[in-house]
Amino acid sequence: MSDTTLRHLETLRIIPRYPRKVTADEVHEQLHAAGFNIGRRSVERDLHKLSSSFAISCDEGPRPVGWFWQAG
Repeated sequence: MSDTTLRHLETLRIIPRYPRKVTADEVHEQLHAAGFNIGRRSVERDLHKLSSSFAISCDEGPRPVGWFWQAG
């Protein structure tokens, strides 16, 4: 598997189920701890890209935005 695919899988693993949330900064820290060298902005782009194919969403409330797996 490519490094990008592995990173995306790890990102999906990090995201909790609603009502818990995780910020892009927290995802970035956990990916870095797992050995992925990626910038915070790239993590944000990955999260938006993944949300179009998987049942993950972000709250549109005040910053920082929290990401979660949708209920159900």
